[in-house]
Amino acid sequence: MDLDGTLADSLVVMRTAYQTFVEDFGGLPSQAEFDSLNGPPLDEVVEHLKRVHAIDAPSADLNDAYCARIDALYDEVEPSEGGMELILAAASADWNICLVTSNDRERARNWLDRVGLLSSFSAIVAGQDAVRGKPDPGPYLLALERIGCRADLSVAVEDSAPGIQSALAAGLTTYAFGRMSTAASSPDGAISLSALGELLPVLTEFRDSRTC
Repeated sequence: MDLDGTLADSLVVMRTAYQTFVEDFGGLPSQAEFDSLNGPPLDEVVEHLKRVHAIDAPSADLNDAYCARIDALYDEVEPSEGGMELILAAASADWNICLVTSNDRERARNWLDRVGLLSSFSAIVAGQDAVRGKPDPGPYLLALERIGCRADLSVAVEDSAPGIQSALAAGLTTYAFGRMSTAASSPDGAISLSALGELLPVLTEFRDSRTC
């Protein structure tokens, strides 16, 4: 399960962090650029912004500045509609659940704890963990390794093209959620998912049809 824009209704917060960062360093933010940066690890996002907007500052300082903007707003983030019910139902049905996010591990863990979902997750793969971030399959391959699951017996839910590409490349049945469920640019092979609740019966059908 992806975090930002999928399990967490956080895209407004992430958009605000992106916009204020770019504007404070003299750049011109755009929705197209923000959309293109939904998925990769934050350090890659910052490097992109540093290069494209010609920001003359050390990368470490820029990373700290970007993360400070996210941290100042992240306490406002709530689960996406149907997210709590989906995770709790999957956990009660004995699914192994791994959060696969480009966000910071501590921030992601603290958020799960705050909303009461941390104990439902078997593992977290965060931005610090993978050698290469989404759209590389590395994050999802690492997730499968950590929870001891096979790709053909697993499902992924993502809201960005890089995330969907990552999960598909790792061999998972992948659901395109939110805007990507209807986007013409959604990668081939993803299954449209307009609401997280739609996955509840699918989890039972998927589990029952694919026994080890």
